Amino acid sequence: MQSARCRTRLDVTNRGRDLFEIVDLDRSQSLSDREFAQAARRIPLWDSDGDGAVSQSEIPQLFQLSFGPGQPEFPGLRFPGAAGRTVEQDSTTRGSAPVWFTKLDRNSDGELVRREFPGTFDEFQKMDRNGDGFVDAAEAEFVK
Repeated sequence: MQSARCRTRLDVTNRGRDLFEIVDLDRSQSLSDREFAQAARRIPLWDSDGDGAVSQSEIPQLFQLSFGPGQPEFPGLRFPGAAGRTVEQDSTTRGSAPVWFTKLDRNSDGELVRREFPGTFDEFQKMDRNGDGFVDAAEAEFVK
């Protein structure tokens, strides 16, 4: 059991090519004059074909790295104190997700985080029935 506690987990999430999210450096959900100016200075860096414009394929991919305590994963088995769901639960909930949930789940991890949800913070909290900071497919089934 000691070896299970000595692991570190690294999760890499592909956030896509969301230009607004890349330019919104302070994550305020609005763009300041400073952020516009910095974005304009980055255009030559992004213009890989040198045509003076940035096309969709030239917008940088945005990745999110998350570190945390790791646990070895064995299907159907959970270690004491391990957070999250078992592997079997994950695979069953993804198949039953509502269409709107699947479309909002940009990284296809089977969970919506606040940044993936276009509604208000209060709406997100109401959907997050267990208060874990994520909305999974089972919680999404309760939305009307």
